[in-house]
Amino acid sequence: MNDKAELGPTKIYGICAHDVKGGSTIIFNDVLSSVGINKRFVNEKLKDSENDKTETDYISFQSLSKSPSTWFKFLRKFLKTSYTIFTNTRGYSVALANELISILYIFPHKAFKRLDIIYYCHSAFRITVFNKLFLSRFINYYSDVIVVPSFYLKDELIKIGISSSKIQVIYNGTHEISLPKKSQNNNLDKKLNVCIVGVIQYQKGQDVFIEAIKNLNRDGYYVTGNIVGPIRENVYYEDLKNKLVIEESLQNIYFLGSLDHQTAIKFMNAQDVIICLSRYRETLPTVLLEAMSLGKAIIGTNIGGIPEIITDGENGYLIDPDNVNQLQAAILKLMDQEHRLQLGESGYKLFLNKFNRETFLSQHKLLIQKCFQKQIEN
Repeated sequence: MNDKAELGPTKIYGICAHDVKGGSTIIFNDVLSSVGINKRFVNEKLKDSENDKTETDYISFQSLSKSPSTWFKFLRKFLKTSYTIFTNTRGYSVALANELISILYIFPHKAFKRLDIIYYCHSAFRITVFNKLFLSRFINYYSDVIVVPSFYLKDELIKIGISSSKIQVIYNGTHEISLPKKSQNNNLDKKLNVCIVGVIQYQKGQDVFIEAIKNLNRDGYYVTGNIVGPIRENVYYEDLKNKLVIEESLQNIYFLGSLDHQTAIKFMNAQDVIICLSRYRETLPTVLLEAMSLGKAIIGTNIGGIPEIITDGENGYLIDPDNVNQLQAAILKLMDQEHRLQLGESGYKLFLNKFNRETFLSQHKLLIQKCFQKQIEN
């Protein structure tokens, strides 16, 4: 299934309707580019990638919560978008969809014709009465397969009533990154470059990162802390920046802003340790997979799918959320260059065995083939 010819009379299309271009969106687009997609609809304006003149607007659930006056506009956009997709995908047999909004766009299509929907879900849902009574039933009915990137997320979906038999765990896989390895710091100079990558918001724990770097520098270690990512919560960001201005001990911490993917990868390659400090509901952070591909030692919080990536003391360290002391202790252990390289090498081997792109894509192709075969048999 490396090219479209292998699909025969069947056709497949994809919808990437998420307006956040994070790691999960990059990986989903990689799937769309690699499994023989005939047509795709992409991102916030939901442009048809084969027809740039499409003027369908992206719609968001957030608009419903602002004011009842937005509901009619939401409905109008939804109907317009659904109709555009419906009329441009006649004769298609399989749809790949990321995010719940993508299923909403195409469920009328499913209702009127035979169509298999593979729903790529990368976010947990809150356990609420609405989600258990209504959302789970909608997803169960309109999704033929639900692909999740971790067993943590599978368990979370089951909790709201989504059928276990429909859920398939396929670990995310990324490209092996071919970059020259960074020359390591001398053990004796107590210097270390550490980096946290992700949107700047409370959930990502940049405040914990800053506090740990401050304490280490105060104790005589020279640790440079780099924060990479776009601002999602302005008040939180301003509080972090104000703290840097007030305290002289935070002079070795830098905000680098939002970097494009390739630039961010090159920057990570120049670091000694990559850190992920999410406080809750972290499914399978792509940044840690990319860090392992670069042979970097990693530190992550012991939540969500992160323990499925990090084995404590083998390829990195797991710490409790909000625990500054544990973060400091983990960074201090990684001051030892030999130990740091050993963990990085273990992480690289794990990446090749468990999170490589070839295995990831072959599992998706097999899944699509099964959908085609099921339609033929029916």
